[in-house]
Amino acid sequence: SFGQTLRSDSCQTGRSQEAKGDVIIFLDSHTECATNWLPPLLDPIAQDYRTCVCPFIGVIDYETFAYRAQDEGARGAFDWEFFYKRLPLLEEDKKNMPEPFK
Repeated sequence: SFGQTLRSDSCQTGRSQEAKGDVIIFLDSHTECATNWLPPLLDPIAQDYRTCVCPFIGVIDYETFAYRAQDEGARGAFDWEFFYKRLPLLEEDKKNMPEPFK
């Protein structure tokens, strides 16, 4: 029920079955979205509905509160222990980089 506390992954998988929209977006409670954050995520999905996307997540320094953007142009994969690993782009991917959204 909605009154009980659930782990984040339990909420996402359990409640996603009740979603009525075309796209489901999950955000952690500590997430702060910057201006125009959504179009770059929706564009690949609009081109192929089977696509799953993940944004670049910037870092806020815990001592200075300075914002630092993550490098653009990366890909990732999960290892056998299901840890996410960032990987460099392949040469063919570098040739087909999308234009930035404005």
